[in-house]
Amino acid sequence: MADLPRVNLHALVPTYDESDPEGYRAGMARFGPAIGASQMGASLYELPPGQSICPYHYEYPEEEWLVVRRVFDAPAAYDELREWLAGQWRSDQGARTPEASRIFDELGLVAGARRQLLESESFRVLLAGADVELPLPQAA
Repeated sequence: MADLPRVNLHALVPTYDESDPEGYRAGMARFGPAIGASQMGASLYELPPGQSICPYHYEYPEEEWLVVRRVFDAPAAYDELREWLAGQWRSDQGARTPEASRIFDELGLVAGARRQLLESESFRVLLAGADVELPLPQAA
């Protein structure tokens, strides 16, 4: 089987149409032709807070899918905390910090489980900048 065309969604740069009315100002990057789509539209939309892509509509005869790439703009500390927690998860259970253990317990994590960090109240407190000292790795 031949390799299918691929597109890196993270590399796409949506463009905005300045004539879009308030409430419907979304960025869009069409990539259907790049993957050889002929009976399906393929576009990436970027939705700023409070905006939508368009009013209710239907597609005929093309199919339309929705894939959510990112739901929110994370605070700057999100990625750093996530990486720190990944390191804590890989360490022996007895070597984990109390903060990391509490987050893992709140999420009910077991090997192979996938949960959203924002489901943990303790993680949200850390992310909000609560006065908690973490042994985060320092950049060299």
